[in-house]
This record gives sequence, C-alpha cells and structure tokens, in this order.
Amino acid sequence: MMMFHRQRFVLPYEVYNNAPEALVSTIAGHLQVPVDLSTVSTIVSETSKENASQIMHDVASTKRTVKTLRNSARTLKEDAKTFINDRHIQSGIAGRFWQELSDEEIEVFSEKVAPFLKRFGYPMH
Repeated sequence: MMMFHRQRFVLPYEVYNNAPEALVSTIAGHLQVPVDLSTVSTIVSETSKENASQIMHDVASTKRTVKTLRNSARTLKEDAKTFINDRHIQSGIAGRFWQELSDEEIEVFSEKVAPFLKRFGYPMH
C-alpha cells in the first residue's frame, strides 16, 4: 500500500515490515536511482529491525560513540552516527498504540489524526 499523495511518497510501516526488498526497489525507482539486488540486500540488512536493535543495545551499553540527550522527562543515549537511541525500538508492531492509550487519549488522538489515517487507508479502531 505505497501511495503517492500530491508531492509526497507515502511509505506505510507495514510495507517495510512485510516486503522490505520491494520497498527499497520502489523507492529507488521513484528516485530514478538504479540499484542491483546486492545493493537492495545491503540496504535492507542495514536498516533491519535486527540491526537497529543491535545498535540500540550497543548504545545502551555505550559500546558506540554516544551523545546524551536530556529533556524534562528523561535522558536518552543516542548513537552519533545513526541517531538510533537506546529506546528506539519498542515492539516493532504497527498500531500498538491503540492498545496502550487510554480512552481519553484515543479520543483526542482520533480527533486530531483521524482525517490523516482515513486518507491513507488506515483503520480507525
């Protein structure tokens, strides 16, 4: 479900989870950049959830060059090269927020974001 919307190329998270090779090839085609299968495989490997998880764990244990970011709520460690932080990946499940938000939060979220979700074919729960 990749879509072109005006000048934007919409890439749903589910597409990347289910068909990353096809997605990389589609993006390259859209950008008119020729890529061979080896390059596609390298991109998929380097941007995989597994690779990001490894970077995230390395960042948490400071096995990488880390930048520390602080805000009023928490401190994050961030990899200086990839910008992946120690809390980058939670579950990797699309739509997880529907189960985690309170009824009031869902109401506010739905009011603000529902038109966008509907426009791009996402279900409202």
